[in-house]
Amino acid sequence: MFSAVFAALLTSAACGRFRPTPIREILRNPAAFEGQTVRISGTVVDATNLLVVKYYHLEDSSGRIAVVARKAVPLRGSQVTVAGKVHQAFVIGDESLTVIVEEY
Repeated sequence: MFSAVFAALLTSAACGRFRPTPIREILRNPAAFEGQTVRISGTVVDATNLLVVKYYHLEDSSGRIAVVARKAVPLRGSQVTVAGKVHQAFVIGDESLTVIVEEY
């Protein structure tokens, strides 16, 4: 009995941890996510691959966020799931830029 309850609790906790975070949640309160690793899923809506910087914008049904790529930049229109750390790049007045720095 104990092992069944333990397995159910473990499975429940693991599912919550691996479920993608809606982008809107991150953008609504970036300070709460600062430095935390999150998983997000969505469609690549644009991508930039220059010699010194690689990034793309990922969009889900709740919002759009920039992802700094460590690996190859996915093609526009690709459906991807990525894990990375949240960083608030800057805040100027009411404007801010929050990015996900992709993990290896």
